[in-house]
Amino acid sequence: MLSQWIHSWVSAGTHSSTLNYGSIRNLSHIYVTNLICLAVSFFLIIQIPFYLSSTVAFYQPKIELIIVHVVALSLIPIINRHHWYLSASFLFYCVYGSYILLSSILVNFQADTHLFFLLGLFVIPFIFPSKRENLRLTLSLVYMSAFLVIEWYSRVQMPGEYMQPTVKPVNRLIFAVTCLVCALQVHHITAKSWGRENRERTNSESLLSNILPYHIAKVLKEAPQPIAKYHSNVPILFADIEGFTTLSSQLDPMVLVNLLDELFSHFDEICAEHQLEKIKTLGDGYMVVGGLDENANDHPNAACQCAKEMREAYSNFSTKHDLLQGIRIGLNTGPVVAGVIGKSKYTFDVWGEAVNLAARMQSHGETDKIQVSETTFNLTKDTFEFSPKRQLLIKGMGNKQAYWLLEKS
Repeated sequence: MLSQWIHSWVSAGTHSSTLNYGSIRNLSHIYVTNLICLAVSFFLIIQIPFYLSSTVAFYQPKIELIIVHVVALSLIPIINRHHWYLSASFLFYCVYGSYILLSSILVNFQADTHLFFLLGLFVIPFIFPSKRENLRLTLSLVYMSAFLVIEWYSRVQMPGEYMQPTVKPVNRLIFAVTCLVCALQVHHITAKSWGRENRERTNSESLLSNILPYHIAKVLKEAPQPIAKYHSNVPILFADIEGFTTLSSQLDPMVLVNLLDELFSHFDEICAEHQLEKIKTLGDGYMVVGGLDENANDHPNAACQCAKEMREAYSNFSTKHDLLQGIRIGLNTGPVVAGVIGKSKYTFDVWGEAVNLAARMQSHGETDKIQVSETTFNLTKDTFEFSPKRQLLIKGMGNKQAYWLLEKS
C-alpha cells in the first residue's frame, strides 16, 4: 500500500511511456520534482516528534510551520498531474525558500537553517527543464543572495546568539546527510545518463557504418560535409534474380521479404570477407564495388572471386527453397565518382560510365553465368579462366567485348 502511494506520488504527471525506461524517468524534471517534494516532506515530518517532546516555546510554531509547508508540498504532485509543470516547480521553489526563511527568522537566524539555501542551488537544475536556463540562473541568484544576507546578519549583527545549543548541530547534520543523499542520487542519474548516451552513440555509429562505407561514415561523423571522390580503377558488380517479378506475384509479401533477406545477408557476408562494399539493393538487384577503401587490395580479383561465391550461394539457396529462378551477374572495372547525396537521409552511391557498363554486363548476361567486361578480363586473366571473347552490341555504347567467368580457376 505504501509503495503504491509513493509510486503514485513520484510518477504524478509523467507519461506512462517514460516510466518504462529508468534512465529517462530519472532525468525527467517532473519525476525529480515529485521525488524531491517527497524527500523534503519526509525530512520535515520526522522533526515533529523532536519538537513535540521539547518544552522550548518557539518549537510550537515550528510544528505549525512544518505542517503548513508539508500540506503545500503535497499539492505539487496534484498540480503536476494536471500538467501545470512550471507552476508546480515554482510552488516547490517558493515553499522550499519560505520554510528556510521562516525557520531562520523563528530562531533569530542563529540555527544555520539558511545553509539549506545552498542545497537549493543544487536542486534548482533538476526541477526546472534545461530550456529554462535563464530562469534557473535568476532563481539561483535569489537563493544565493538570501543565504549571503542571512549569513552576514547572523555573524555580524548577532554573533554568538542562538536559542538552543542542539539546534545548530542538528541542522548541520541534516544538511550533511541531505547533501550526501543528493550527491548519491546525482551520481546514479549521471551514470545512467552517460551509459545511455554511450549506448546511443554506439548504436548510431554502428547504424551509420552499416549504411555507409566505414571511411565515409568516419568523415561524416567528424565534420558533416558533401563528399565526392574520384576513383580511377573500381570493380563494379551487379547481380539480379531472373523472373523475380513472376516470383513476387506468387509468394506472400512477408515470405518474399524473408527470402531476399536470407539471400542478401549471405551476399553481405561474402562481400565483407573480400573487403568489398555493398552499395545498394534495388528490389532483387544487388550492387557491389571494390577499391573505395585504400586499405583493401587486389580489387578486381576479389570481385571475381566474390561473384563466383555469390553464384554458388544462390545455387544452394534456390535448391534449399525449391526455386526455379536463376541469377545473372555482371562485372566491369573502371573510373567512378563515389559520394554521398542528400542531407536528411544520406545515400552513398557511385556514378560513371563504368557503372553503366557493369549494369549492361548483367542485363545482357545469361542464367547462372558471370559476364565480365574486357577491362576486368585484362586485370584478372592471370588468376581466373574465361571463355573466348564475345561481341555484345549494347544500345548507346556500341560493340563491347565480353567474357564468361568460368567455374574453374
